[in-house]
Amino acid sequence: MKTNLFLRRLLLLWVFAFSASVWGQTYFDMSSADYSQNFNGITTLPTNFNTVSVLNTGSIPAATKTTSSSTNTLAVVASAAAVGIDASSSTKLVFLTTGATDNTTSIATDLNLNFANRTAGNLSFDASTIFNGTGNRVSSLKVYYSLNGTTWTELTGTNLPYVATNNVAGSSAINITLPSALNNEANVKFRFYYHNGSGGSTGSRPRIGIDNLSVTSTSFNTTVPNLSISGNLGHGATCENTEATNITYTITNNGTLADGITVTSSDPQFVVSDISSTSIPANGTATFKVTFTPTSAGDKSSTITVTSTTAGSNTATYGLTGKGLNTPPTVTTPTSTAITASTATLGGNITIQGCSPITERGIYYSTTNNFAEGTGTKLSEEGSFTTGVFTVNASGLNSSTTYYYKAFATSESGTAYSTQGTFITTAIAATVATAATDIAETGFTANWEAVAGATGYELDVFNKVIGISPNLVVNPGFESSNLNDWSFESGMNQVISTSQVKTGTSSLYSTVLATKNLSQAIDVEVGKEYKLKFSYYIDQASTGNGFRVWTTTGGTIQLPSSSTYFNTKGSWVDIEETFTANSSILVLNLRLYSGVKIYFDDFELLKTSPSVTENYVSGYNPKTITDGSTVISDVTGLNSGTKYYYRVRAKDATSESVNSNVIDVTTLGSITWGNSGWSNEIGPDAAKNAVIDYDYTGAAFKANSVKVNLGKTLTINSSVTTGDVTNNGSIILNDGASFFQTTGAKYEGSGTFTVDRNTSSAKDKYAFWSSPVADQNMYGLFGINKPAFVMTYNTATNFYDTVDQSATAARGVGYSIKTPDNTGAAFVGAPNNGTFTTPLSLLGDKYNLVGNPYPSNLDLTKFLNDNITNIESTLWFWDNTSGPVKTQNGTTAASNGYATFNAAGSGTWVKATSASATNAPDGATAKIGQGFIVKATTTNTLLFNNDMRVADTGNNFNRSSGKTDEGKYWLTLTTPYNTRITQAITYQNGGSNSYDAYDSKALSSGSDAFYSFAGAEKVIIQGKAPFSADDVVVLGNKHFENGNFKIELTKTEGLFAEGQAIYLRDKVTGTETNLQEGTYSFSSNAGDFTDRFEVVYSKTVLGTNAAAKSTIAVYRNGDDFVIDSPSKIASVEVYDASGKLMKSLKSNGNKETVSNLSRGVYILKITTATETVSKKIIK
Repeated sequence: MKTNLFLRRLLLLWVFAFSASVWGQTYFDMSSADYSQNFNGITTLPTNFNTVSVLNTGSIPAATKTTSSSTNTLAVVASAAAVGIDASSSTKLVFLTTGATDNTTSIATDLNLNFANRTAGNLSFDASTIFNGTGNRVSSLKVYYSLNGTTWTELTGTNLPYVATNNVAGSSAINITLPSALNNEANVKFRFYYHNGSGGSTGSRPRIGIDNLSVTSTSFNTTVPNLSISGNLGHGATCENTEATNITYTITNNGTLADGITVTSSDPQFVVSDISSTSIPANGTATFKVTFTPTSAGDKSSTITVTSTTAGSNTATYGLTGKGLNTPPTVTTPTSTAITASTATLGGNITIQGCSPITERGIYYSTTNNFAEGTGTKLSEEGSFTTGVFTVNASGLNSSTTYYYKAFATSESGTAYSTQGTFITTAIAATVATAATDIAETGFTANWEAVAGATGYELDVFNKVIGISPNLVVNPGFESSNLNDWSFESGMNQVISTSQVKTGTSSLYSTVLATKNLSQAIDVEVGKEYKLKFSYYIDQASTGNGFRVWTTTGGTIQLPSSSTYFNTKGSWVDIEETFTANSSILVLNLRLYSGVKIYFDDFELLKTSPSVTENYVSGYNPKTITDGSTVISDVTGLNSGTKYYYRVRAKDATSESVNSNVIDVTTLGSITWGNSGWSNEIGPDAAKNAVIDYDYTGAAFKANSVKVNLGKTLTINSSVTTGDVTNNGSIILNDGASFFQTTGAKYEGSGTFTVDRNTSSAKDKYAFWSSPVADQNMYGLFGINKPAFVMTYNTATNFYDTVDQSATAARGVGYSIKTPDNTGAAFVGAPNNGTFTTPLSLLGDKYNLVGNPYPSNLDLTKFLNDNITNIESTLWFWDNTSGPVKTQNGTTAASNGYATFNAAGSGTWVKATSASATNAPDGATAKIGQGFIVKATTTNTLLFNNDMRVADTGNNFNRSSGKTDEGKYWLTLTTPYNTRITQAITYQNGGSNSYDAYDSKALSSGSDAFYSFAGAEKVIIQGKAPFSADDVVVLGNKHFENGNFKIELTKTEGLFAEGQAIYLRDKVTGTETNLQEGTYSFSSNAGDFTDRFEVVYSKTVLGTNAAAKSTIAVYRNGDDFVIDSPSKIASVEVYDASGKLMKSLKSNGNKETVSNLSRGVYILKITTATETVSKKIIK
């Protein structure tokens, strides 16, 4: 107890000692004297002042919000935010913050006073404006007080707040009558608060200085009641006959007991109520409320008086203010939106309701600027409305007309209007021109869409002439003696001369004895590029610097640079410069320097871009249609085979629309290719006939028909699509190009049609071919280099039979040809076109060698869809680059030299087994001349038609669907001898997880194989149902000898291209590898393994016996392998690379030996008392 009592006394002593200096803030004792401070010679904040750090409560201006900290050390305030002094020998305390945006920065410092046993008197000081650089921005100084350092009240008084404008002289004497709330308070803080106030537009904020600070008080009489009132002085503004929120006031008795307390108001508009007590003890308080209810508009005031019947008591008074209102609504921000030719949405914003309910709101509008309020056309709604944005819809307006409008709101207090807004209705809406119809040789029908409100239309019909821009220089060669278009300074001695003539009969000659200027003003287009050309000749007798050239278009541009003088003597010199005009007037200026004797000729100023002239057809510039419902017009009197353009404008009574889009239309007639190009400049299209009357090797085109004249050649490098063809010359379809005739189109004429195909096939290797032309002898494909063998596939025998040398190719049949040399193939004959069938054999394994019969690529997915009942979905393409295969042995070939394509769904390729490192191919087309193998089903015919053809150029590349549950990926197995075997796994709608049309087997299997299982079938393309992350794909691998192998991901599409993990699980090693992140290498013995590998899509979670790091060691001792474990070994199992169990050992020691193993790769599965691990060994 003694210890506790001692601690309590010590704590009380500490609190008492700290009451005069709270947290290092010394409070001046006002009982000792009045406080005064003149700030002379200070370098630190005076005693009883303290700094104020950055505060973040409220918004500026507020005593609780400062953006800069004041410091105890004072320096002369320059241009940065600070509380400091005015000079090195200070006379003032100076405040400053910066910032261009008003009410965003502030700084403060506090004065601490002790009014214990004192009655607060006055606070006064002198404030002055101190200039700060340039500008007229404004700052303010306010004073607040606080009794607890947290809650602050702003003080009011004479000339407070002090507002300063930079560079405007100002000073004021500040005097504040301190509130009674400070009486007898020991810890009173006064905050001097500076902020960048509102006003001014440029420059810096002013500094504000204070000086001659004084605070007074009087002694406090505690022997009688001493009453004071505190609370909010202002009741604000409220509407007449409306009660404002009542305010509570506090009566404080800092003397002895006061009885008989009464509170009165001098104005009945301020009503006193709810006096909490009529007796206030010593140092006690009581409260009362005042409710302000103005009976009329205007400023109001009342004196509240508190009296006590106790002898000697003082009478406390308190002046209150308020304001009565009878304000109408406030309407701002007139708006106009959704403006059309005849309608607009107009509105305003009622920001203040005013003192009465709003009964009507709306818009007045007029075509008269500054029309009187309440006049014009009225659009309104009646009812009961509050504040907020409103709109009304104006209709029946005139197009292209300027309107003025004002928003309004009406209540019993009056009608208020917004400022005037303005809008312009649009012109009548533009029509949309649509494609021409009934196109003939000399006319067509123009069409367009109707426009609401239109009373008629204007139709322009024209063609375009592209030419060279005209020379803009007037009298450019001085062939005219009239020089009025040129300007000459006096003293240039200019003459038209017939000497030193460059072009024509004359030139301009000038000689000057001082700097002179020759110029011409020329109209140009802003932003356009121009080329200036001219020639000059300087006489050998000239002296000085010659001349310079300027062009002035808004600003002077010297050509070609500021340092260039033209001063070559004794010969004509040609000048050419290019520049861009930046003003509509160009002044071409040549500055001649003293002593020069010079000739000028051949001035030329041209736009570098060609000119486009619209030549209107007679009667269509424009043609006026007076019926607003007419949206069609015949155009006649045109030239055949000519391209025309038309556009339309809608009209009403007050406006005309902008131009419609432009429609181009070419009258019928043949478009001829001649030695200067196409006769219509742009070539034919699908509606025009094309005539080739000059050798053509140009871009792709479409035509209604094509005629090649005698002796002329049409060389197709890209594509030609046409109908009928009359070929009396030569058509050559180069490798990679496409020729497409529409269904039913004819081919006739005496000319030749040749399809050239490059081939990279090595000599003596076989390739599959199919003829795109009729009656092609396949022995003649390679010119004089006849192949030794041309064979067809015999389905019944599974071998290839030699074709007779006189036979011609059948449509749609594939041929295996032994390449005589590495050279191109040429098919010559009439191009195949249209629909036909090719026989299929159902004998043997039903394999048939067929081919693309067209001189364009064949879409394989469409080919399958049209033959879905005729053939299976898998197609095989012989790849003679896959190995050194120089014989054709049918489907029993020992090496899988076939690329495989599954045409179901989006189509999927797997390339042939090879040593190539390229990615798996994409694609869905067979190229021109390409043969391939199909497997017949139940019918003996194969259909071909034009819908399967690809009209433009292309290769056999397809694309995935992009659906989130679809995707493809290709896995490649690389053998020790660098053979690469690829398989594909696809997920797509239509596929299933059993063997079906979306799955493909290899046509043959080599000594090594890599496949997956669709059901029980081994496939190299597996088409599965839409993706599930729980799916498992079982893989198979076959090797003809032991070695090290690698599995890698070579291509992805769809969801797998987006990063879906693909885990290869090796059941022998117990590992899982994400092939998206890298390849997997492994060792294997020879054999066919059907259950070692599988693909999963989520990584297996390891069991608790899968230790993070094994402590078991395996090492070799001669021909044996020793296992060393820190814990007891329970068993050892030995597996070969195929997963077959070779040995099983039991043990009870820490070491075990494995012996008598033949050469190969083995996996040791070791089980101890603490873990089970697998170790790979190689003997």
